[in-house]
Amino acid sequence: MSDRASLLKGIKQIIADVSQLGITADEVGDEPNVATRLGLQSTQILEITVELENEFGVEFDDTEITEELWNSVGSLADAIQQKQGG
Repeated sequence: MSDRASLLKGIKQIIADVSQLGITADEVGDEPNVATRLGLQSTQILEITVELENEFGVEFDDTEITEELWNSVGSLADAIQQKQGG
């Protein structure tokens, strides 16, 4: 499994676990508008973002936690990789 695939899988697992929506990582999916599609509340988005920061060793400023960042699992992965220097 590539680093990108591992990253995507990890992000989906964190979203599934932290959101407490009773969904699996596979159900998070790759489609756009992940936060809206899953019906995530702002507190859930913040909790998931903090867990992503902890898991992947990155930090997002409050101003970076936007709809653009949360557009998809791929956009989250892109931001994490960019912050990791990749």
